[in-house]
Amino acid sequence: MSSRILCAVLGAALLAPLPLLAQEEAAVIPTGDQCTYPVDLLWHREPKDAPATMGVSVVNKASGQQVPGLNASHFAVAWDNQQAPNDESFQVQQSANAFKLVEPTDSEGAAEPQGVDPVNYDVYFAVDLTASMAEELAAGSSDKKSSKLRWALRLIVNFIQPDKQGSSLFDSKDRVYISGFTDKVEAEFMSSTTAERKKIREALAKINEFAPKSDAAALYASMLHNLSNIESRGDQYKDASKKREAVLIVITDSFNGMDLESRRALRGCDQNDPLADEVGKAILKAQQATNNGLKMYLLALGEEGETKRYSLTEPANRRCRIAETQAEVVDGRAFRALGERGLTRGGYRASTNPAELGGFVRSQFEALKSAYEITYQGPEGVSSPRSFMVQVKLGDAVCADEERLQSNIIPQARATDIATSPGEFALFLAGLILAMFFLPRSMTNLTTLGGGGGAPKKRKKAPAKKKRRKKG
Repeated sequence: MSSRILCAVLGAALLAPLPLLAQEEAAVIPTGDQCTYPVDLLWHREPKDAPATMGVSVVNKASGQQVPGLNASHFAVAWDNQQAPNDESFQVQQSANAFKLVEPTDSEGAAEPQGVDPVNYDVYFAVDLTASMAEELAAGSSDKKSSKLRWALRLIVNFIQPDKQGSSLFDSKDRVYISGFTDKVEAEFMSSTTAERKKIREALAKINEFAPKSDAAALYASMLHNLSNIESRGDQYKDASKKREAVLIVITDSFNGMDLESRRALRGCDQNDPLADEVGKAILKAQQATNNGLKMYLLALGEEGETKRYSLTEPANRRCRIAETQAEVVDGRAFRALGERGLTRGGYRASTNPAELGGFVRSQFEALKSAYEITYQGPEGVSSPRSFMVQVKLGDAVCADEERLQSNIIPQARATDIATSPGEFALFLAGLILAMFFLPRSMTNLTTLGGGGGAPKKRKKAPAKKKRRKKG
């Protein structure tokens, strides 16, 4: 069915303004891939002196394309489970800020109009530069081999370099910062974020000439380095009118192998649990500092799996060794928790095919170019919402997505007699995952990089006793 026909069919559908389902019915509303038309709440803005706005993607799962022609009768929005009024102030459009058309610059008009992402980005890349990144990798079904580091650099180039049609995932209005990590943070390639492609190319050239080294990865220290930079610039992302967000893309094939300040190498897999807990807190802190204006992606160049002493669901065996385990699998257990969508607004993906990792990130940003933008007035009596839900109904097909702002990694458990929506349950599970993975917290003095604190204090040695000389 063509887009034009589908648009006519949908436009003719007799759908009354969509009320949010009752709480007892809401528990069965499908989300994500369970839906015929998956819904994705891409972003939301709630300025003080203007109507609220929300970007929503509605995809036909069969074709993978954005469903065209929807209007206000197909959508419902709620804050903290209170529905926003679906009156004349509730406007839905697919051709204003959420989807703009670029006129062809070719004099013959050969170029096709392209979507423009309405948001500008500061994109932070953290690249693994440890010894294992020098290992060769054949991408997908291709026999062509290259080092993992070269594949990582190609990923970055594909994100920021225009294609044959002149478009790129991150364009000239977006600023870029590239750093790396060995057993310490390698931040000498760039001094700050920049939109100058020349400086970005120079940084990539420096990394290309870098000889991978060290078996222990300061992965978490690198993540904290970037999160600290993002947090310090949080005010730039709070102003809704600027439509600027931060993006952190981490590319690695390693377990974390150093403490949070890159001072001490770790040996046991279980030593990472309290450290990963601290990183999770830092992600939440950065989300709060940017008014939820951060997307973080964890891209693992490798495969998930379990070994004799490493499990994807259970705490690590005390005899599990990082060096041995990371040679076989990536740390899917920690990465799944830290990359959980409700926490990062981005996600986590592991694959030995770099193109799959790139496609995972690209698909989410491409959705922004053809998404719907909803303009509406928030529900009365809700001034500081903590949860945002959008629900879409096409005929008999209903789908919802929810985003909940968290003040703690582990959410408060709800009373058992209160019905829970799928979105709320997913966020509860995300908190539970972090709790199960990263407790007990045996290291209480850890703080994020750039925020003070450090490794536990060493015990002072007792003064040596003086030997008495024998008389005689």
